[in-house]
Amino acid sequence: MKESVQPWEDDKFLKERIVPLGTAIDKRIATDLIAKLLFLEKQSTHEPITLYIHSPGGSVAAGIAIIRTIETLGPKVCTLCVREAHSMAAIILAAGSPGARWATTNSAISFGRVSAGDSMTAEKQSHLVRMEEELIEITCRHTGMTKEQAAALFESGRYLSPQEARDLGIIDHIESRT
Repeated sequence: MKESVQPWEDDKFLKERIVPLGTAIDKRIATDLIAKLLFLEKQSTHEPITLYIHSPGGSVAAGIAIIRTIETLGPKVCTLCVREAHSMAAIILAAGSPGARWATTNSAISFGRVSAGDSMTAEKQSHLVRMEEELIEITCRHTGMTKEQAAALFESGRYLSPQEARDLGIIDHIESRT
């Protein structure tokens, strides 16, 4: 009887311990990415995993699930922004293992406020405030920024160059080969 396999188990990226994040983050994408990270951890807790990021961001809940998984993995998780990392993708980039967070020279990185469409009840507003506070706390923990610095970064929504991202502790290195 043939053993059941995940459709991505023969994936050439996974064989090289590479997990791409190249789309908007939603529950389905997060679940797939987390499954791949856990699969690679099961293969080896000593070999690093590289998460390539080119994403406009997306769901806060899904992004936090990815970050919490990265934080609990045994292997080092190297993060690499290959062009853009916005909103949740930027926070995932910063959540990589210390000393192993990269961006290519042509990357654009930005943070933004949590938003939820048009209809805003008091309960929904309160939930959004709590989520944004959690994102600020995660950002501070991984970058060394103060709460005030992180909140200002979220509020500004501005695009950061790789050099600015490195200066703020979001990444550690700028990859010069593009």
